[in-house]
Amino acid sequence: MSSTVLGDKDVNAAQTVQATESKDIKSMEYHRQVLQSRLEEDKGKPTYVSPSDNIMSPCTAKLSAYRNKHVMKYVSFPLNS
Repeated sequence: MSSTVLGDKDVNAAQTVQATESKDIKSMEYHRQVLQSRLEEDKGKPTYVSPSDNIMSPCTAKLSAYRNKHVMKYVSFPLNS
């Protein structure tokens, strides 16, 4: 083993990058096509909406009301010109 393994590097020396896995990397266009095909597959499936999705706990309802009250103080509505 060489004694210069942990030695200083020459700042002007070109760095080489080994591309061992570069053949396995897919192009961005390939990924777009895969995403588009998956989105089209999902369009045919109906989405399930639970009846309890809109139910809030008492604490969540209180926090939401407080947040809305606080936000409405600082919102200015544009007047019809």
